Amino acid sequence: MPIAFMAPALNIAHEPHHTVLLQNLKARVLRLTLQPNEETRLHRHDSYYAFVSLKPALISNEVPGHAPKITKLEARELHTSRGGFELVERNISAEPAEIVVVELLNPAPRAFDSPMGGMPYRDALYSDLFEVPGMRAYSVFLLAGNRIQKREQKFDRIVLALKDLSLQVETDGRPADDLNLKAGEMRWLPGRRNGNDHQCGQGGKFDHV
Repeated sequence: MPIAFMAPALNIAHEPHHTVLLQNLKARVLRLTLQPNEETRLHRHDSYYAFVSLKPALISNEVPGHAPKITKLEARELHTSRGGFELVERNISAEPAEIVVVELLNPAPRAFDSPMGGMPYRDALYSDLFEVPGMRAYSVFLLAGNRIQKREQKFDRIVLALKDLSLQVETDGRPADDLNLKAGEMRWLPGRRNGNDHQCGQGGKFDHV
């Protein structure tokens, strides 16, 4: 048995290679950083999660009792997992690995009550990425100077910048919120139970989760 499997599995928030960027009652966002040939300690993924590698990486996922699974991660490529297991992650690439993990903490008992997307926009590329009860994601590439038009937004969101991003979010009844994010940085945007109207302007490539 590998030495890494002999110790009790850690909560992912306490695994030393994972840094918690945000945590609330609904979600937790972490950044995993591994140098070449470096490995995590045995840790748990208790629930559904999504992850994005900020640069190309080759990761060996090692679950006790199973053969290692090698995963090739492309830069800015989204992956998802149901969770419910323990593992050690090892960077077998020649370069450092940086991965952003978004973990669902309180899975919803039912699906969303409205469809994803449907927002009006110009000079932008939009793509649905995935949807499960309690979490869904889409990607938007918005050209500089353009905007997503005003729409109702009743769900909390995480904006994850996949490239350097300058974005202005205008919400009825609130001052405009300027988001200036470097690649890999994120921001939590709260929704309202009765919905709110907002529009996004400027440009960049980002994911909404």
